[in-house]
Amino acid sequence: MLAFSTFGAGYAARPIGSVLFGHLGDRLGRKAALMYTLVGMGGSSTLIGLLPTYEQVGLLAPIFLVILRLIQGISLGGEWGGAILLATESAPKGVRGLYGSIPQMGVPIGLVAGTLSFSLISHVTTNEQFMSWGWRIPFLFSIVLVSLAIWIRSGIEETPIFQEQKESGDIARVPIVEALRSDGKNVLRAIGLKLGDGFFNVFTMSYVLTFATVYLSYPRDTALNALTIGCAVMLVTIPIIGYLSDFVGRKRIYIGGLILLFLLAVPYFSLIGKGAGWFYVMQAIVLGIIWAAIFST
Repeated sequence: MLAFSTFGAGYAARPIGSVLFGHLGDRLGRKAALMYTLVGMGGSSTLIGLLPTYEQVGLLAPIFLVILRLIQGISLGGEWGGAILLATESAPKGVRGLYGSIPQMGVPIGLVAGTLSFSLISHVTTNEQFMSWGWRIPFLFSIVLVSLAIWIRSGIEETPIFQEQKESGDIARVPIVEALRSDGKNVLRAIGLKLGDGFFNVFTMSYVLTFATVYLSYPRDTALNALTIGCAVMLVTIPIIGYLSDFVGRKRIYIGGLILLFLLAVPYFSLIGKGAGWFYVMQAIVLGIIWAAIFST
């Protein structure tokens, strides 16, 4: 529970980041806000790899970890929405759904890369070595990805929509207040919808690794393979469904996906314990197709 609470701290901080960097994005520009979120996300991830141990600094070690998780969460809260906004505001007419779905592919790509690096390091180290220093390597390597991302992002132009707002002086003084005043009901609806599919996402991508190994007695490799299969399927389905949404509508796909999640929740829990094959199939269907349809829209 303590481990998941530490992990969950990052999720709890995301709404703060969405408001903070949403404010900066509306005041300073989408590109500027995304540079700040990238530094926050990458810097905190790298510092996790440099954390002192409990034996070295006592309770300060887990306190530092939670603080860095909060910084990660705040940064990601702004990064996620900002990246999608940058994509959709820059999209040609008629393919906003496709452009908006492309940033969502970062999640399955990141999880597949993270899982592969975890498996590789576990393979070349003993359990003692992995627990001592091996786990730090992927976090430290994130500095390379951040440097690459900063170089790429520095060449991106500001979106035409923000440029028009800036030139016309149509910049809200307090964007969150303006958003709630002008469209508060839809803001709350969007939050409510996301709570539902977000819970299932966290389960199928994160907690299922513990659930499958501790309670269903699967080997760790089987649980990681199931997650990798689900993410690999998502890499195909996300852009396809994003493109499809430009023709059949976002709302229809999103609501249809939520209904299917609801209907398959019990079969999912019932079948993943009946063998590795069923586990793989259900992850591919529920995570790779149904949740991907919700996620891409």
